[in-house]
Amino acid sequence: NERRVEFPNEGINYFDELRWGTWKEKVFQAGNGRKQVWGTNVGNYSYKGDFLNVWPIPTSEIQMNVNLVQNPGWID
Repeated sequence: NERRVEFPNEGINYFDELRWGTWKEKVFQAGNGRKQVWGTNVGNYSYKGDFLNVWPIPTSEIQMNVNLVQNPGWID
């Protein structure tokens, strides 16, 4: 609770929710397809998949080490 008071609107709670595995349920609790408004543009904000829980491995790192395999969902 103290973290929520100390770090409001700083995105730190996002990483806590990812670590706890509760981000998907918290953000998309009302269903898929929230609306985002950027000026006059309105876009859909939909869940793309669990692969967003991990970041992609940079291509340069994969090229240097052939034993590395790209994280699922980030493969071109």
